[in-house]
Amino acid sequence: MRILIVDDNIDKITELSELIYEKIPTAYIETSETITNAMFSFKDNACYNLAVIDLFLPLRPNETPLKDGGKILVDDLYRKSGLNIPNYIIGFTQNNEDIGDFSSIWNVIYFDSLGKWKKIFNDLLHHISTTKFIDLNSFENLPALYLEGLTDVSYITSTIEIFFGECLNMINIHSQKNAGANWVANQITIWALKLHKEANSEEYLKAIGLLDSDDAGNKAKRDIENKNLTDNQKKCFNILQIQPSYNSKILNFYQKKCKIEIEIESLFSIDILQHAEKKGWLDFRTQSFIENPADWAQHSQTSIQYITNKGIIEDDLVYLKKVKREHKQDFLSYVNSLDNKKEVFSNFKPLVENILKVLKVID
Repeated sequence: MRILIVDDNIDKITELSELIYEKIPTAYIETSETITNAMFSFKDNACYNLAVIDLFLPLRPNETPLKDGGKILVDDLYRKSGLNIPNYIIGFTQNNEDIGDFSSIWNVIYFDSLGKWKKIFNDLLHHISTTKFIDLNSFENLPALYLEGLTDVSYITSTIEIFFGECLNMINIHSQKNAGANWVANQITIWALKLHKEANSEEYLKAIGLLDSDDAGNKAKRDIENKNLTDNQKKCFNILQIQPSYNSKILNFYQKKCKIEIEIESLFSIDILQHAEKKGWLDFRTQSFIENPADWAQHSQTSIQYITNKGIIEDDLVYLKKVKREHKQDFLSYVNSLDNKKEVFSNFKPLVENILKVLKVID
């Protein structure tokens, strides 16, 4: 059974996933956090057997949730062409007064603090599980890698093809448009709850969540670490973050006690980032440091002044910037147009090698 949970609350996603796996251990669960991302999921993937939709949803990432966001999503699902409508849809709300006119077909479950909703949800799962749907064995039992965005998938896939070609079909790589760090945390939590086993083995199948080394990535990592998971569930996954050691330019910042935020594009060489800067594809990050230096006099000194006073040259300040969301695809297209791919993706090689080792694909 294939299930999509549309929600941005990791605690509620965890609780729903636990109930699903109790009733249907072979279920395949995915998540989306916004109306837009859910629409992409309904368009790009095979039909879901069940969609669990929170009523309080934002339209796009980092936007304020809409009170009737779930209703907007369901209305669009039936109104727009080219979408795969799930076999069953159920709405969820934490405010009993907001149930309203969700759908003329599908009901809303009130997510009450006493847990009365669990009986209703379990009955629904029982009904769905007794009907014939997708072949539950159709999903490959392979190690998994969860990434923050589709451009990240392209970078990692290219690196595997260039340096570890034989491994490309030995892992599943997952993401969605504008997925983000919180989406990765949700998917890793769901993976852990399922306790995947390797084929013909008692060993647990591993998944990796790869996060940027920035505020969002650190928060997502903490959220996962704070989950009340069992020791066996914790054995099923690893969280990796982009490290300064993968790029000597970034490492120079850290060696001078300037712990700047790092995203996956930070692994590319300075000439690639300088081209992106000239094209207007970059913008300064909201904050420069993931950890403010102890000797930084913030009241009289900007972060750039502090960094340059530490001996970082002006050209290298381009690493204080990130690729704008609306230019991620432009940046990717430029990278893909370059010759000598081994040189272009050289900084990605140790990252991917570490990923493949953790997933036990290579020794």
